[in-house]
Amino acid sequence: MLRHIQVGRAPPVSHLVESGCDVINPRNRITVVLGLGCGLRQGEGFGLSPEDIDYARGVLHVRRQVQAIKGKLYFTRPKGKKTRVVGMPSSVAEELKQHVEAFPPVEVELP
Repeated sequence: MLRHIQVGRAPPVSHLVESGCDVINPRNRITVVLGLGCGLRQGEGFGLSPEDIDYARGVLHVRRQVQAIKGKLYFTRPKGKKTRVVGMPSSVAEELKQHVEAFPPVEVELP
């Protein structure tokens, strides 16, 4: 027998984050927001650059991820070696703006 589940409107990402992420280091909290709100994997969140964020269109360009290989961090292509564009809800955009203000981007060069 096939059952249908009615799905209501999802609560704002900020509500989900507040309810389950208060114990996470504030600097890393944004990776949970990006995971819940946009479906990004942890390494993809760490690999985001300011150029990957398009607030006007409400999208993120997932072009790289940070991956640990033999104890060293590297930039690599996302899973499946495929870049993609994902939608960014306004609640995630607001969280991301607050994060960037609190923790300004720094230039990083990995091997």
